[in-house]
Amino acid sequence: MDNVRNARMPSRGLQSEEPLPREPDRRSSEPSGSITENGPIRQRVLDAARDLFYEQSIHGASMRDIAARANVSLSTLYSYFENKEALITEVQRRAAIIHREAIDAVFHEGRQPDFALLCAAFRMHVLLQLSVAKEAAIGSGASGGLGYKHVREEVRTMMSLYEERFQSVARELAERGEIASANLRVKVRMLLTAGDQVRNWFRPDGRLSADEVADIFVDLCRASLRY
Repeated sequence: MDNVRNARMPSRGLQSEEPLPREPDRRSSEPSGSITENGPIRQRVLDAARDLFYEQSIHGASMRDIAARANVSLSTLYSYFENKEALITEVQRRAAIIHREAIDAVFHEGRQPDFALLCAAFRMHVLLQLSVAKEAAIGSGASGGLGYKHVREEVRTMMSLYEERFQSVARELAERGEIASANLRVKVRMLLTAGDQVRNWFRPDGRLSADEVADIFVDLCRASLRY
């Protein structure tokens, strides 16, 4: 269980070499990624875009709305991002990079994968969805009707590599007889998809903390992959 409990949330600084801090209890903390007036302009714009796309939908949020939320002029906004498509691309890319560096921190080079480590990775996946819930929702909501197909393709490619890290470790464990091999690829994908959905129903003020929900998910992974 110790290895599993070590699957903790990476900081938003994305320093994969440092120890991963434990997910804070969100029932008593401020939302992550909040906009600060004195922060770097580009970061403020990206945070404003993320928040407004999440609150109003990508269709509903205008560049003028984003500039106002970020407390910058419209001309300043366009000096950083030429259009809304560029903003969507960067918001989604940020989420994909966070996913990539988080999984790199779990499956780092030189560490022998085992079943506890795979469960730890799934635990990290759940906590990650809660940490970047807005970016993840925007990534899944940027549908074809917006005309931003290449944005979706770029992010889909990055996230496919993220899934493949889970799949490759699972295959290695199945070859060693540590987990069941039947329908393994489907099981891994189903577990990742179930982890994605936690952000849609988890409530920070609910009975269970994020870490407790992640622990329950680990139990589900053990039951699913052992047989």
